[in-house]
Amino acid sequence: MNKTDLVNAVAARTGFTKKDTGHAIDAMIGAISLAMKNGDSVTLAGFGTFKVTTRAARAGVNPRTREKMDIPARTSLRFHAAKALRDLVALIEPPAFVYDGTASGIMVLCGQGVTVSDGSLRFRNPDDENRVVFGQLSWTDYVVHVTAALAAGNGYGIYYRADGKAGFTPGITGYCFQFDRGLGRLVVRKVTDGSESEPFQSVPMPEPVAAALSSPHEISVAVEGSHHVISIDGAVVLDFYDDTFRSGMAGLRGWNGCDPVFGAVSVTLIPPAP
Repeated sequence: MNKTDLVNAVAARTGFTKKDTGHAIDAMIGAISLAMKNGDSVTLAGFGTFKVTTRAARAGVNPRTREKMDIPARTSLRFHAAKALRDLVALIEPPAFVYDGTASGIMVLCGQGVTVSDGSLRFRNPDDENRVVFGQLSWTDYVVHVTAALAAGNGYGIYYRADGKAGFTPGITGYCFQFDRGLGRLVVRKVTDGSESEPFQSVPMPEPVAAALSSPHEISVAVEGSHHVISIDGAVVLDFYDDTFRSGMAGLRGWNGCDPVFGAVSVTLIPPAP
């Protein structure tokens, strides 16, 4: 996450404009930096403490010549993470599924499958109705991370909490988040036996995304209990509650003429609350 990502994430959480959020983050960085310059420590409860430490001058040895030398005093900045932050990081689970540059672990439900080229995953025949899944039917709460660009067509979809049933109709059942350039919107549909409902969640496609669908975008689909949060490039675009489907696999979809290029795909399970 860089500064732009941080501004986008904070703006999405607070409802502030990105301009105001950027000013606030700049002010916070400036205040912390000034405190550091003055030799003060800064403690953010639940996050950690920034502090300035000074190491006294001392005698040492030049590692190349082995000659004795004087090492001058040095001032440095240190960060000590709070226990709450350390505990949170300790809960991070390794991904349960990671696209590794091969088709390993990917199950074809509909279409001619996938191909790997220059490290990217694509549908073998974009003119088909393409559906693939990966993971376990027992998965309940997790985050699907996908980096994707659209080489041709109107969009692509990300399945989650899906049953992995092969075929066209009857076929897969679960949720499907879709980039739909034909509608000009981001939508979530409920899929039952391969048949998609009308969108039950829908927002206009953000202009920067709509104008650059051929460029890679980072998509995150997080589902925990009945809470769904979908983000694009670090900004939340959909936040809603629904418990129609409670477990299942993740997957990818392309429809007739759509040629998405997936550069990264992973699934991270969300551990139960302690």
